[in-house]
Amino acid sequence: MDSIVAQNPDTISPMNQFLLSNFEAHIEGVILERGRECVFDRRVTDIEEVSPGEFTAVVGGIERYLVRVSLESDSANDALQRVTEVSCTCPYDFGPYCKHEVAVLLLLRERLPVISEDTKEAGRLSEVLSRLSRENMEEIILAHARSDRIFALGILAEYSDDPSKRINADLRASIRSELEQFINSWGLIEYGDAFAAAEVFDRLFDQMDSHLVRGAVRPAFDVTTVIIEEGALAITHTDDSAGTMGGVVSRAIEALHSIAETDIDDKLRNEIISYVENTLASDEFPDVADWQLDLWRVLTKVVRSTEQYHHLLGTLQDALPPEDTAHGFSRQYMREQLLVLMTQLMERFGEHDQAESMRQKNRHLTAFRDALISRAWNKGDYDRVIQLAEEGISHDSSLPGLLKKWRIRALEAYRATHRKEEAQKTARNLILEGDVEFLAQYRELVSADAWPSAREALIAEITTTHGRTPPVLPEILSLEELWSHLMELVEKEPRYITRYGNLLYSHFPDRVRAVWFSLMMREARASSNRRDYRHLAESVRRYADIVGNDAAEEVRDAILLEFPRRPAMRDELSRGARHSNRHRRG
Repeated sequence: MDSIVAQNPDTISPMNQFLLSNFEAHIEGVILERGRECVFDRRVTDIEEVSPGEFTAVVGGIERYLVRVSLESDSANDALQRVTEVSCTCPYDFGPYCKHEVAVLLLLRERLPVISEDTKEAGRLSEVLSRLSRENMEEIILAHARSDRIFALGILAEYSDDPSKRINADLRASIRSELEQFINSWGLIEYGDAFAAAEVFDRLFDQMDSHLVRGAVRPAFDVTTVIIEEGALAITHTDDSAGTMGGVVSRAIEALHSIAETDIDDKLRNEIISYVENTLASDEFPDVADWQLDLWRVLTKVVRSTEQYHHLLGTLQDALPPEDTAHGFSRQYMREQLLVLMTQLMERFGEHDQAESMRQKNRHLTAFRDALISRAWNKGDYDRVIQLAEEGISHDSSLPGLLKKWRIRALEAYRATHRKEEAQKTARNLILEGDVEFLAQYRELVSADAWPSAREALIAEITTTHGRTPPVLPEILSLEELWSHLMELVEKEPRYITRYGNLLYSHFPDRVRAVWFSLMMREARASSNRRDYRHLAESVRRYADIVGNDAAEEVRDAILLEFPRRPAMRDELSRGARHSNRHRRG
């Protein structure tokens, strides 16, 4: 597991506490949207209540960050939750809250009993409306419909005896009319306006959800298809670098999945099949592999009859890109995923032999090989696991990620069958490729007497087969506590001092100070702006944590003596010194 980045996060002051039910009111729109994207991409994991009202969660991405949230319930109502503290270990400092914090708050609100102001207001409205006459109700609804076209169209779509196709046309016209305010003179929606433009669809999503809650699947389907088509069209003239408008389409396709899983009649089922097939065949629908695959998955969910099954199987077969690497990775990935869907369909409709034949025929593809290995492992057929993994090692030798995957599966099977020699070789190869986590397994596979020479041979091979020292070498030296070798390596390549200086300092204090001092002076000479100076100040702070504040002060003095006319550098170094002193007093 990747390590979680650690920082010293700020927290909410008592004046800034807010309700979980409407926390969005306190979040910048762009950050709120990015938080929603984190949730949509399922990047939030390990949510845990570590103590009453205290929650932690991990949010993944390029790095993994730890988010902490403290909630306090109202004394009169446990469901009225107030956010008293929220923090994240990410380095974001352009606003009070980051997208990781927003994502965790969104998920917590889904999982916890929360009474929002909207819920309380709805209760009061229900009480008032129950006392109104039919005429008063009609007057209120008509007045609102006259001022809100989307509301009016939603009423017509759900409750009219014979909904006209004109309703969808009017809905599209309303969307385009609202989007026009964001279109510039060149006919484009610029990056800065893309977020607000995407919010035009929010009310349509609310309407679609409202239809589904009341069991009105047909209107929900109509609204969802309008969102997909109009969102896809809007992307063609939007700078969607942040993926906001793309998120609209993805969210709508996900809603289509929900509709396909409900208990719908055959007529609507066939309409969904026809709609998805026409959309996939359309030249106007964006050539985005993930969207297309998601639509194919909708089809596999919605088919019920044998006739529909054979029709879809033939359609999938016709849609398969040719098996030719010249067509690029994206097309080959699409082919693989469509074959997986075909296999799943065959299993679902009882054609198990045909599905197995499909797996065997396509075991050169990652998804199929992985599935076959997992099945063989679960059966205890380790020889079959080894055969498939070794085939993968040979077939994917030029693809480091897959090569590692098959080697790991082979190593597991070698150990299960007590094939010590093959296991040693595989663990060693994994280490040589940079995976130091397999060092412990390699050591277990070598006798205690033979380990020192095996280790030296491993280190020698790493040293001689790489031009620049790979990160795996200092890791091995550290894990094996070969401090003299590690110190020599750090003196040769000072970039490693910031990672291993804390381990080496107790053994070689003078040598560590010399290397680190030289590195920071070199960094100072290469610095030329405020950002560089902050990084330099952080380096000095880390140095102070290991060797002490007096030694760090000597470094600051030496830097400022060499660069006396850089006030911004002096300012950042002074801040760093104050931070170190506060940290030590704390």
